[in-house]
This record gives sequence, C-alpha cells and structure tokens, in this order.
Amino acid sequence: MAYAYVGGNENMNLSGVSQASISTTYTPTAGNTLIILVTYDVTSTPTISGGGNTYNAGAGPYGDATGTGQINQVFYAQSVAGGSTSFLASFSPSSPYVGIRVEEYSGLGTYIGAVGQFQTSPGTGAGAVTSGNLNVSSAPAMFYGWGSNTDGNSTLSATAGWAANRDVFTANGTNWSITADELVSVTGNQAATFTSTNAFQHYATFAIAFQIAGGGPPGIPLLGQILM
Repeated sequence: MAYAYVGGNENMNLSGVSQASISTTYTPTAGNTLIILVTYDVTSTPTISGGGNTYNAGAGPYGDATGTGQINQVFYAQSVAGGSTSFLASFSPSSPYVGIRVEEYSGLGTYIGAVGQFQTSPGTGAGAVTSGNLNVSSAPAMFYGWGSNTDGNSTLSATAGWAANRDVFTANGTNWSITADELVSVTGNQAATFTSTNAFQHYATFAIAFQIAGGGPPGIPLLGQILM
C-alpha cells in the first residue's frame, strides 16, 4: 500500500500580541495520520487538542529562545477521528507570533521516531540545513521533513528526491518554512536536509518517520537518499 499526502490547513497570528492559544479547522479522513506543526516566539509549553484524538510529541522544541526568532515543535496523531475538526494549540505561558499547521497522510503505519535540531549559520551549501540523523529501523517508510528559518527572512528548498516543497505558515511570507516527504526503501540513518539562501541565519529542522501500512512496495529506489 502506498502512502499519500492528503492535504492540510494552517493559521498564524502576526499581530505581536501574546495569545494563550490558536486554532485551525480541517477535515481529516478517519483512520489517517496527522502531523501537527507548531510555531511560537517565546519559551512556552504547547499542547494540542481537538477531535478527541491523542496527540504525541514528536521532536522539539527547537528555535531561538531569546525572543528574536521562532521556536518550533512537531506533534503527531494516528488513527484519527474523521470529520470537520477544530485543532487547538495552547501555550503556557502565552506567546506572540503563534501558528499551527495540520498535515494529513494516508497509508501510514507504526511511528518509527523523530529528531530535530537548531542551527546557527550553517551556510548555503546543499543540504547544510539538516535535522540530524534519525535511525529508520523499518523499511519501507515515509520520511517527513520540516525546515524553517526561524528569523523568517531566508529562502529554503528541500534537497533532490523529495516529493514536495510545501510552503507552510505563509502568513509570514513564502519559502522561509517548508515541508516535504520521501519514500525510504532501506533501513539506516536518514536526515531531512534543506538548502538556504542565507548563510548567517538561524534554522530549526525536523524529521519524523512512519512505517508504510502493509509494508508497501519493496525495493523502490530513493532519489536523494542520505545515508550517514
């Protein structure tokens, strides 16, 4: 069985006024997997609710805790309830510049793991912005990456082989924060890697992996695969 990106929705507040929560509405298909991206501006503890689903922390928080840039975190939920749902990210304490994005996938099985890191001035080389290695212990798997320039003023692109470059949190402009995914056909260390146009910036990068439900088609070659 193949996996597929189904769709998503987001909301981001740029008013600069601290908020205790922010929500977005989306209608997932029952049984699918959701990846939830959260961004905020000050050290806080976000939680996710909505639809009676169980939301698990994937990786993070990573970002600029000085208040001059964004802090990001990844959550996920599996076998979700279907139907129109208001997804709520709550922050304690409150934070300005908050955002939530929901992305839906079909065809995913067991959660494998997640990893992430914060980088300062990684350079503009291909793949210099990286999540660090995640051991993909089961294949085939869906490998998902989120790269973000936490200063909000540098353009990012995913390295070759990814299925998509999706702009996320576009209320703050385009290409500063993007997501992508790819099929991993072999086990071992993998990293989500992105290329930036500005060497002297701050970046938070994440990777999360899930088995393909039912095992998926074996032996499909992975373009741009990074083995460390």
